[in-house]
Amino acid sequence: MTRRQRWIVIVVVAVVGTATAVLLGSRWFGASCDIPEAVPPNEGSADASPGGLHVIDQGFTQPVDEFNSVSLGVVLENPHDRIAYHTQVTLRLLDARGAEITGYEKATDEIPIIMPGQRIGVGMTISPARASELRVTKFVTETRTSQWLAVDALGDDFGPVTAEYRQTVRKDPQVAHSTEIRFVPQSVACRPLWGANPAAVFRDANGTVVGGTRQYTVVTGACSSFGRETWVIPRKAIPPVDDSRTQLYPYCDIR
Repeated sequence: MTRRQRWIVIVVVAVVGTATAVLLGSRWFGASCDIPEAVPPNEGSADASPGGLHVIDQGFTQPVDEFNSVSLGVVLENPHDRIAYHTQVTLRLLDARGAEITGYEKATDEIPIIMPGQRIGVGMTISPARASELRVTKFVTETRTSQWLAVDALGDDFGPVTAEYRQTVRKDPQVAHSTEIRFVPQSVACRPLWGANPAAVFRDANGTVVGGTRQYTVVTGACSSFGRETWVIPRKAIPPVDDSRTQLYPYCDIR
């Protein structure tokens, strides 16, 4: 090969490499991405609420460990034609008389985005502040959405993040923090989103919700590493479950 021929090959490779970089980059950072960086705080106020979210399913298991901890799982649905933006979820434990049980960790979380028609899970495993024999008979789910946005408020290029469950790996049941829940986050969003770990909802062999969690020992790239397998390691014990029915729901925001 002559020197001139070598230069031609190098130039061609460089051009192809540049084109590839531009094509790959356009998915994330191209000018055509219309997902806004933020939502104005006065847009779609809570006063314009079309109604609350629906509780599709919920369940719990107690105890899941020697501390009398409770594992709680809920599946919510947004049945409206508006986006539920920043929804606070509170789970209240009740005893056999219907009175609220106190003395447990706070059972609250916030879901950044719930698209119209979307279902999303809530998972929490909470422990009492001190040793307790309190028995949970049931729990109620309360939601409050800060803003209800028009369906196109997040841009045409926005897409909710989902998680394809792969497997649960239990390395050593006798060792704390040795269980991995592996999954692949997926989204058509044109840029990375903000957020961390997904909510996990657990079911038994009959499909009954038996709990959930969102407390983990590591932070994943669930809102940015689309198409790549990642995992979470539950911080607390999980109830007996049918692993194949485990569902994961990433909590992702535009900022």
